[in-house]
Amino acid sequence: MALTLHMLATDRPGDLGLQQCGTGAQSVVYLLPKTLRVNGRANLVYKRYRPKAPSFRGREAATKVALEQLIGLHHILDLASDGKRIRTALERHVAWPLAVVSRGNAALGVVEPKVDAAFLGAPCDDLTPAVPLERFIRPDGERALLLDQGLHPLDDDGRHRIALQLVATASLLHRIGLVIGDISLRNVMVYVPEHDQRNQASAAFIDADACRPAIGGCGLPQGSTPAFDPPESRFWRRKADAVPDGPKRRYALAMAGLQTQPSDVYKTALLILRMCSCEEEQPTGVRRIRSATQHNTIVDLFGNAGLTALTDALADTPADRPSMAELYRALHGGDPTQSHHETR
Repeated sequence: MALTLHMLATDRPGDLGLQQCGTGAQSVVYLLPKTLRVNGRANLVYKRYRPKAPSFRGREAATKVALEQLIGLHHILDLASDGKRIRTALERHVAWPLAVVSRGNAALGVVEPKVDAAFLGAPCDDLTPAVPLERFIRPDGERALLLDQGLHPLDDDGRHRIALQLVATASLLHRIGLVIGDISLRNVMVYVPEHDQRNQASAAFIDADACRPAIGGCGLPQGSTPAFDPPESRFWRRKADAVPDGPKRRYALAMAGLQTQPSDVYKTALLILRMCSCEEEQPTGVRRIRSATQHNTIVDLFGNAGLTALTDALADTPADRPSMAELYRALHGGDPTQSHHETR
């Protein structure tokens, strides 16, 4: 019997013969058979939320509503001005949820595209896999480890192209009123070919089911990778640690976990900075432009305007940061919906 979406609403997805292909704090990801299509699309995965995860428990109904709204937003983009171009761009660089798997009013998980090398536009004869961006952010002296894993070092052309794709994509998500939330090296998948990274390297956000409206709440809690926490989050965590349990502490913890478009800007700029810091001893811990090598790499890739914009995007005060669209214009110029295809 062919697998259907309805059959995924089981407590034991593994009993369906599905291969587990990923795991996280909030979910387990299963590869779906190619015979299963949603909206005409194949090569899908099922992200099954962990029912006992503290951040998910009790939010199942709210999560279902939020996911259905997110899927609906994607479908109605065609009706908006420039919506078709935005939708096309997002489909190339975001693992946008396609269907909610639910039982009654409770969401169990979501079906979304599998972000592999084919999704990212790799030639069919290239065996280079798509992997999290964090695999490439390591000191230059560890390049041999990449080669041992069948991967290719990220060159400056690849850094430039991936940075523009991510900022353009984030800018479009902000344009339609969303906050991404957990932007990190682990939540970005990349395809890095051996040659011609200027034209073929590609990247995508994979945690899109946790996107939420910039004004309003969301069903699935937006996580945040500690190494990417913005200054405002760290400020509120210190406030929470300084007061006893009670309303003030709960408020401070809520503020510490709040993700906003300015926090998206900070995290995206930090991600780009770390891509440009592989000559540092610990590139994954960098939070500031602190060496001449970093400075020169960024200027070579994005010019002085890009250097200024990235510095401003890392400002301690959210109001002092540029918008994502302003950051994109400083790095590249033009409109993300039009330039996006040039960086694909």
